[in-house]
Amino acid sequence: NVPVLRTVKRVQVTANASIPVSELVGEAAPSFVWLAHGDHVYAKIMLDHASLEYARDNLDKFPDSFMRALLWSSMATMVRDTIVPAPQYLALVRAKIGSEKDNQLVQSIIATVQGTIANFVPDDMKQKEKELWHAECLSRLSSFRGGSSLLEGTAKDDPITWIRAAAQSVSNAAAIENW
Repeated sequence: NVPVLRTVKRVQVTANASIPVSELVGEAAPSFVWLAHGDHVYAKIMLDHASLEYARDNLDKFPDSFMRALLWSSMATMVRDTIVPAPQYLALVRAKIGSEKDNQLVQSIIATVQGTIANFVPDDMKQKEKELWHAECLSRLSSFRGGSSLLEGTAKDDPITWIRAAAQSVSNAAAIENW
């Protein structure tokens, strides 16, 4: 069941804070709201709670890789702004990165994960998150063993991406020995 993004209503709003939008008062709240949909405007977009939940649940179902990239970027920004806890974002990455079809986007997500672990995970959780990410990288890499290098519909057909990610995710000597 692929989500359908459609423009229901366009409303121009200029604001620096949360304000009621008279044109939308009394309307049913949509499942997902994206500011400037269909426009390549530069903006720092924070998802409201309902849109964030919808994006988390359906991220892998958005057909447009540019829209997925914007969503991933928005969620990473929400981590940096302490709106979304870093471990929650990292769990989402582990759950959804395997279904991403755009290898350039996968590489971008991997870079974001490394920065998130280094800078936004609480110290008492860092080692656990490093281990979870390393295990994810090895899991992705294991799909290439036995000569299988092309798995339909995913970006897993670039083992170099996952070799680099696995190598960069090594956090101790035991991880190297197990690799």
